[in-house]
Amino acid sequence: MASRRDRGEPRGFFRALIEDPWRKLGAVGLAILLWIYLDSQVSQSESLELELRCDAPSADLRNLRGKFLSLRLDTDRYTLLGFENVDEPGAALSQLTLELSGARRAMQELLANPLFVIRLAPGEPPGPALVEFGVADVQPLDPRHAGLIASMAPARVRARLARNIERNIDLKRSLIEVRGPEVPNFDDRLQWDDLSFEPKVVKVRGPDYIVNEFGRDTAAPFVFEPAPPAVDVQVLSESLRLAPWAAGVSLEPEAVIMRITLRPPTEPVKLPAVPVDLVGAQRDSFKLDRDRVDVEISAYDRLWNNLPKLPEDLRAWVEQNCLVIALLPQDVPLDSEGTIEDIRLVFRRSEIRDSDWKMTIPPTIRYLPKPRNP
Repeated sequence: MASRRDRGEPRGFFRALIEDPWRKLGAVGLAILLWIYLDSQVSQSESLELELRCDAPSADLRNLRGKFLSLRLDTDRYTLLGFENVDEPGAALSQLTLELSGARRAMQELLANPLFVIRLAPGEPPGPALVEFGVADVQPLDPRHAGLIASMAPARVRARLARNIERNIDLKRSLIEVRGPEVPNFDDRLQWDDLSFEPKVVKVRGPDYIVNEFGRDTAAPFVFEPAPPAVDVQVLSESLRLAPWAAGVSLEPEAVIMRITLRPPTEPVKLPAVPVDLVGAQRDSFKLDRDRVDVEISAYDRLWNNLPKLPEDLRAWVEQNCLVIALLPQDVPLDSEGTIEDIRLVFRRSEIRDSDWKMTIPPTIRYLPKPRNP
């Protein structure tokens, strides 16, 4: 039979376990806190690939999702052209790598929202507009984590910028590229002497290298791309859009309307036996192989409506109103012969304009040396 002492041992252990419970719970809590603290101090390293981007200083980045390095830039004054590795100029760069190292808890907080910024001002004129930065310039969006950034690859990055400028542009024909519909002779039907814009002047704002091209007439910055017109349409009205190379600018106002008269379709006409006149400094030393030629043209409505339709009447009308000028090349050897390249059709009637017709097949006219007196 067990002794009382033997029977009391389990009760004594249980009593020791539950005696002074608050002190025991406090000890367990302290142990847990110590473990959490020590675990948070364990060092951790991470490689983080960041997408490069540009944002205005007022932009709120806190709701962004992803891993970004944002160049904070006054976007009213500058336009970002791209990033590049300073050691490899010209090679486009879209992302970089940050090496991070620090206490695990701080690292976990940073990696939960891995957003970084660059706050550097571009160089002022007359120097180039650019920003160069290294690892010392990279700042976490949360400044408490600034000490976690160890290194950056590539070591130096350059942001290429363009300064924004603005100009008032007077709209005119040379600034327009026509992309007409698949309609026969559509471009020939556009009556450029009856052209208007609304507004007549537009303010263009954007990178200097684009805005400056608007005034040089080297490439048309606006595109006129109308839909196929109905048969009875006489005036085309269409919003202009920017050519792809000029797409980086903004317009004020945004909508620019171009209106142009559309001629009726042309009619083919052969002007018979048009007199030919040789013109040039050496005209007295040469003659032409013919003094009359047939000239084929496309006539628009205004000229077509005034041309006689009977052959004999048309011949008389041509005799009275038309002349072909053959321009002799300069400094032609006196014993040479050749083909006239510069041939012009002239109408003597002032009401007939160059926009009323178009020569379709230039006649072939040759020049020959005149016989010399013995």
